[in-house]
This record gives sequence, structure tokens and C-alpha cells, in this order.
Amino acid sequence: MKEKMLIVGITMPAAGTERAFLRYAASLSPETTDVTLLLAEKEGALLSQIPPFVRVEEMGTGAGIFSLRRDNAVRILVKELFIPHPLRALGAVRFLPGLLFGKNKHLAAERLWVYAMKACMPPLPEAYDTAVAFWGDHTMFYTAEKVCAAKKIAWLHFEYDYPERDDTLYGKAFEAFDEIVTVSERTKRMLAEKFPSVADRLTCHPNTVDAAEVRRLSELPAEPVFTPDRIDLLTVGRIHPVKGYDIALPAVLHLLAEGVPLRWTLIGGTGDPTYEKALRKQIGEAGAGEAVVFLGEKENPFPYIKGCDLYLQPSRSESGALAVMEALALDRPVLCTDFEAAASLPESEKIRVCPKNSDAVEAEIRRFIRENPWPKNGKIQTAQGLS
Repeated sequence: MKEKMLIVGITMPAAGTERAFLRYAASLSPETTDVTLLLAEKEGALLSQIPPFVRVEEMGTGAGIFSLRRDNAVRILVKELFIPHPLRALGAVRFLPGLLFGKNKHLAAERLWVYAMKACMPPLPEAYDTAVAFWGDHTMFYTAEKVCAAKKIAWLHFEYDYPERDDTLYGKAFEAFDEIVTVSERTKRMLAEKFPSVADRLTCHPNTVDAAEVRRLSELPAEPVFTPDRIDLLTVGRIHPVKGYDIALPAVLHLLAEGVPLRWTLIGGTGDPTYEKALRKQIGEAGAGEAVVFLGEKENPFPYIKGCDLYLQPSRSESGALAVMEALALDRPVLCTDFEAAASLPESEKIRVCPKNSDAVEAEIRRFIRENPWPKNGKIQTAQGLS
């Protein structure tokens, strides 16, 4: 009899966790495993790449809670919690002081999210042999509370200490899981120290890159973006504070103001609309709208990575640094900040690591330009030829 497996996700944008899921799904055997992927919503650039043997379903009632953000919190909570569950909604009032006046509003928001999820989402009617919360903490809380399975696995694609987390909230959730997978040894050690009762359940499975497949995908046609008469920087990652775009932006704008021929291309979906709006405003006020470009999500970012001059990853936190490893697989020079996973990157002359501040990023970009004269050739392969 086949193992009945449930994998809990959110959506399928072209991002690191989702690409890691595709590799994980490809490792499963359809002959021995009956796999269901449960998403909050069937959307995202990578949806079409899910293996055909994986059944994809939507959560349904209350799933809108997974899209809760600062900019839509009132609308989502009214729709998913206050209207359908007015009595339960009264319990959410206790989180308001922390949200409005607390020193760390993120912790209050996380507690509110867990409360709302418990209150507005029904348990799944089916039972499973194995349930995997692959998309990190929100899928972990959901799986702990709403899924019945003989074995539960939590897969954490983040560093536990950024942003700050509620040890009581997470500790209770961890107790519901038979295995807790991290993608870095650092997080595994941290969790073992903080939560000794689950230390024997912790395992580490670092993200890996299929270099041959990355190189194959990088050869596929893509729209022309780069030209040989400027220095092209590229970053791949959702537009969210954790990715540190605001750290690198002042450096890029300062160089542009000096007349340095730069273009910074950003590939990634909107992870925080308020944050993206602030970035766009800063770019517009500097008159740099043609030099800092938001391309949005790309199902295949690898032709762009291959074509850039310098891959820039100014993140505040990275647990797996998957995009950096993909850039290295394409032999691109990399500049990254000293996030946690940077210490685990392979030794390479292609990598430069700097502190998480704009001055340090600017100094390293200047160094790169001094050491790499332009104009240059060998740009991105497109349907129209070389650009």
C-alpha cells in the first residue's frame, strides 16, 4: 500500500523555498507514495513545474489568512475572522495593545496570526501517514493544529533568530512534530539549545543546487535586459525587508548620481507592498527609474543571472543562500552581506562578503568596477540573439 503523504504549502512563486520543494517532490516515488500538495492558493510562476504525480489542492475556508500582511490586515481579518466568527474574533482583541504600542509588533502580529488561523480554519477531514509543513513557520502552525497524520515533519527555511520569534509559541508547535528539518547547522544548534525537549528530533538538510540543470536553464531564451555599455547588477528574491534591498539602494543611487553607468535589476514578486512602495518612492525621487528596474517574478531567472556582471545579495538573513549558490554555479561574481549562510558558502574568488550597511556595499561595488573594466561582451542570450 502506498504511503499517503500531505505536503503543506502556501503558493508557488519563483522563489527559493518553492524551488527547494520542486527538488524534494522530484525525489519522491509515485510508485510508493501518494502525494498531495495543499496550497492556500493555486498560484505562482512555478505551479506548472509541479510533477504530474503530485495532486494539488487548495485549503478553502479561511485560507485567506495566509495572505495576511500589514497593508491588508484589516480587510483579511474582517473577511476571514470577524464576519464568519464574531464570537471568536473577540479573543483577538487582546493582541491589539502589542500591535499598536508594543516594542516588537512582529511578535504580536505572529501571535495574532496563529490565533486567527486556529479560529477560522477547519481541520482537514482526511488523515495521512506523513504530513510535511514545507513552507516554514505558518505551514508548521497550520499542520500542528489542523492536520491529522501519523508522522509530522516541519521544514524550516529560515534562521530562527531573524526576525525575533516567540519561544513559547514555537516551542509548543515543535512538540507536535516527529522531525524538525533545518537547512543550516546553525539553526539546528540554536534550536537544540533553546528547545532541548525536541533536540533529538532535529535534522539538517542543506539546500542543494543541481548545477547542470541551472546551466541548462540559463541557456534558454529570455527577454533582452542587459547591454555591454554599463555595469549590470542583479538580485533575485522577493521584495521584502529580509532581502535587504534598502541596504543596497543608497549605495546604487549614490554611484548613479556620480555618473557611474550602473543598472540594478530586481527579479522577484512583491513580498511586502508597503516596503516595495517605499523603495519605488526613493528611486523615483532620485530620478533613477530607468536604472533600478523591477522585473517581477520570472519562472526561469537563470538566463538573467548568467548575463549579469555582478550578482548582489544584500540580505539581512539567509538560511540557505540558494540564489547565491545558483549564481556561483553560473560562474558569476557575487557580492553578499554577512548574513548567516555566508559563512557556509564554498570558498571562491568569485565571492565577496561585506557588512550589512550601504557604505560597505558601495565600497565593494566600486572595487568590482575598478577590477572589471567595461564595456564588455558576452551578454544574455535572447530570442533575438546576443544583446
